[in-house]
Amino acid sequence: QSKITSVHSPSLPLQTLRLVKSASELALMRRAGEIAARAFREAMRATTPGLLEHQLESIMEHSVKMQGAQRLSFPPVVAGGSRANCLHYIANNRTLRLVGTLHPSLSFSPPFPSIPLPSPP
Repeated sequence: QSKITSVHSPSLPLQTLRLVKSASELALMRRAGEIAARAFREAMRATTPGLLEHQLESIMEHSVKMQGAQRLSFPPVVAGGSRANCLHYIANNRTLRLVGTLHPSLSFSPPFPSIPLPSPP
């Protein structure tokens, strides 16, 4: 039987491994970026005064799922006006105004790597 004589933090080796990406990881990251970019463009086109933040959230979620994402990674932040400065604002229940700042944030689980991904239009 072996005895444990010391314990070392795995932080440094893990950080080093995170810097190196395989070709398939890079392809998946690029595809995730394309999906997110399209969702943001669709959200920008749909943004009008009077739209509710959660309606814009729904447009973004619909877009990423229609492009093959399985689910959202965390609740989207869709914040208008002064709420755009709140990092973890997730109420998404206010009406968008004609002027002001809009801060949407989105993260999702991309399609499983072995599933062929459709080409973006």
